[in-house]
Amino acid sequence: MRVSSWWQEVLLSLPVLYMITLTNVACVGISNNPNIQDLTPQQQDWQPTPSIINPKQQQATQSVLSTQQFQITQSVQMTQDQKANQDILTQQQQATQTAEVLLQNQQASQRIDMLNALVWKADFETGNIDEWNVHGGFITQGSSGMYSMVTPFAHTGNYSVALTIDTKAPSETGAHAAYLFFWDQLPEDAYYYSAWYYIPSGIIRVKNWWSIMQWKSTYDGNSDHSINVFSIRIEQSNTGFEIGLSHRPSYIDSDANKKFYRQELVKVPLDEWFQIEAFYKRAQDQSGQIIVWQDGVEIFNVANVNTVFSDNTIDWSVHSYTDDIEPNPYTIYIDDVTISKVRVGSNPLP
Repeated sequence: MRVSSWWQEVLLSLPVLYMITLTNVACVGISNNPNIQDLTPQQQDWQPTPSIINPKQQQATQSVLSTQQFQITQSVQMTQDQKANQDILTQQQQATQTAEVLLQNQQASQRIDMLNALVWKADFETGNIDEWNVHGGFITQGSSGMYSMVTPFAHTGNYSVALTIDTKAPSETGAHAAYLFFWDQLPEDAYYYSAWYYIPSGIIRVKNWWSIMQWKSTYDGNSDHSINVFSIRIEQSNTGFEIGLSHRPSYIDSDANKKFYRQELVKVPLDEWFQIEAFYKRAQDQSGQIIVWQDGVEIFNVANVNTVFSDNTIDWSVHSYTDDIEPNPYTIYIDDVTISKVRVGSNPLP
């Protein structure tokens, strides 16, 4: 059967009409629903939905971040501290080097000063006593006194001199001595006198007195008539040995007028080298003075005294001199003897 073209057009348009109708119905329904808002771009701004984070997870994350930040801070601080420590070390090294240079310069200057101020020395490095023989020499009292050169036993260098006495041997005076004398008369009134001593521990007893250094003077210039004005002695006490000092202010009745000075500041060491140094100012009147140091410690300072007799002479000696000592024979050692215009102290000799 043939259908007219009009009906064909009607039939074909029906689906389109149906879709239009449905759309209009839906639009009407939405527009009439009070619960539906118009979501136009001009009226609503879109916001992202915030993410939900677990509080414990957030705390753990913050802890990790804090730890990392602390480690970085510590690393930076360690680097800064290391640099600061290195700077301090460098400054200390520079200061040490500077101090060493200053010390070397000072020591060199002191050696030059000492060389200029040194009047005479005897270090025995010639292996004999020629340094003494030019200005004095070796003298004995009694029959036992003797000297010998000793090596390699010395305060410095290779040689020292050994002085030996035996107080049991015959003696016209009752005393025994081994002296090394400096007799030359020096032009100035004040000098420093120094010597190093070694006292072996074998010593048992000093009965009366024991002299190891002295300044003698006379009234007529004859050394045979000389008497010690000041004498440095070793004295024995209940606690050991100490340095003592005696003074004869007058040539007449010298023993009766003798004065003694004692101290307990410093003991005499045994079996080791020690230094006796003295400042001695020559004067016939009461303007003289003697100062004595043992190893740099001042033990005597006697001023306002006479230090020579009427002829103004000084005969100086280092020695071992006594009337009674045990054991017998007994030997002491002496080294690095000097006369100078300044204190030598423990400085090495030029």
